[in-house]
Formats: sequence, structure tokens, C-alpha cells
Amino acid sequence: MKKETSQTRRKVFFEKNNKSKGFIFSTDATIALVIMLTSTMMFTLTLAETSKNSKKQILDFELEENALLISDTLIKNHYEENPILGSAIIDYDKKRVLENKISLEELKKSKPIKLGEIFVSEIKVILKNRTENILFEQKQYGECISIKRFALIDEEKGIIEVKTCREKND
Repeated sequence: MKKETSQTRRKVFFEKNNKSKGFIFSTDATIALVIMLTSTMMFTLTLAETSKNSKKQILDFELEENALLISDTLIKNHYEENPILGSAIIDYDKKRVLENKISLEELKKSKPIKLGEIFVSEIKVILKNRTENILFEQKQYGECISIKRFALIDEEKGIIEVKTCREKND
């Protein structure tokens, strides 16, 4: 019988357990890799969704901002070529525009306007006695927002509603 030395015992131990030890390490590595890839995928999907939502919020803000600016311009300025950009009455004695006082006759002369992808599709006037006059109406498509402003329309209190839309881009 051979005498076993500590070296031979070690050699035999490692030969017997080598396969199971490698299997354990490869299983741990596989599980860790799956967890890491799943986490990376979830992070990427969340980032993509956040980016998509941010882009939509920016476009919605742009539409809202332009709608407010157009309605504000309509009430506070005077522009003879296209009254949609200004229908305020001019006080020739004081040489200034009377803000929030507009002429319905001037407003009826409004022509459609388009600023890039954004256009005005409709202007309504709601007077004190609840009558509505649709001054002009374009085909509506894409996203739209409606802004209402109080004003004196031919010395009568009323509301002007300006509907602004953005062309739909797919």
C-alpha cells in the first residue's frame, strides 16, 4: 500500500471537486449576468420612456405658449394687414393702442395664419348676451388648444376664444 502524502491528498481532492466547483461559479456568474442585464434593460426602457414624455411635454408647452402669444397679440396690438395679429382699437388723440378693446369689424377681416407647424383654426366671440360668432374656421387636425380672453368688444364685455392647432407629425 502506498503511503498518502498531503500533496497526493490535495491532488485527489481537487480532481474530485473541480467540476462541481466550476459549476457553482458558472451558475453564480450566470445569475449575476441575468440580473445585471435585466437591470440594464429596465434602466434603458425607463430612460427611453422619460425621453419620449419630455419631448411631448416640450411640444405641448410650445403649442400652449404660441396660443397664448397669439391671443395676447390679438387683444393688445393693432395690425391692419391681418387683424388676427392685432385687433385693438387705436386712440388717435393719445396716439396709442387701447389694450383689451377690440373692434368686431376689424376682427372679422382676419385671415388664416400659420407659423411653422402652428396655425389658428378658429376664432369665436362670445358676447354678454351669450351669442357666439364664429369668425373663421379652418379644418382642425393634429393637437389643438383653445385660449379664452376677456375683452371689450365694441364697448361690450365679451370673451374671445382662439383655437390654435399644431400639424400632426407621425
